[in-house]
Order: sequence, then C-alpha cells, then structure tokens
Amino acid sequence: MKPFGFPKQEKLCSKKSIETIFSTGINQFYYPYKVLYLPSAIIDEFPFAQVMFVVPKRKFKRAVDRNRIKRKMREAYRLNKHLLEEWCIKNNTHIKLVVMYVASSHENFNAHQKAIQCIFSTIEKDLTHEVHP
Repeated sequence: MKPFGFPKQEKLCSKKSIETIFSTGINQFYYPYKVLYLPSAIIDEFPFAQVMFVVPKRKFKRAVDRNRIKRKMREAYRLNKHLLEEWCIKNNTHIKLVVMYVASSHENFNAHQKAIQCIFSTIEKDLTHEVHP
C-alpha cells in the first residue's frame, strides 16, 4: 500500500457509524474545521482511522466550490495522516473522524494543512489523557 494513499478502507461510509459519531462523538474545533471523533479498540481488518469530509451546502451553494474545498481537505489529511497513524498504532486505537468545514470563505491550502496538524495533535493529547490518566 502507498504510504500517502487514501484507499477506500479509510473512508467512512457506514450510515450506522456516522450516526454513532454524531450522537456520541467528541467535538473539537480548530478554524476552519469542526471535528467529531470516536475512538475504539483496533480491529485487524480495519485501518487505523476512517474519515469523512463535510462541506455544508448552506454556506457554499455551488457544487464546484464544495468539491474544491473537500479536495483540499482530503489532500491535507492524506499528507499528514502519518502523524495520527503512528499514535494509533502505538496505542492500539482506531479512530473514526468526521471533519466539517465551518468557514464562510475559501482558505488556502496552507491553512488546511496547519489545521489538520493541530487537530491531530489535540486529538492525540485528549486521548492520551483518557488512556493514561
């Protein structure tokens, strides 16, 4: 498998999992994203994390704009997922993430990348305190 790939297994598609994350997930906010995540014990057949990206139609009416933002979000995640992968493997944890774009305007790629890195570090800190009090 490619180290910087984004295979189908890492995409969150299960309706039941998505409903569970929205009902019982943990909220984090780092502009321009709001993130819901749900940690669990790792299962052999699944990858370390599953992710879904959301851009609201209410703020961006044109599909072209929503797709461009989602493309930037996926690329920022893909380039920085190794940070989360190392922590998950070390702590035997599987994380399901929903990343929502909350800004009203387009952000440049550097802002996306910086936000993803900060989100991963805050998730790791929060879960480290839960795992090792």
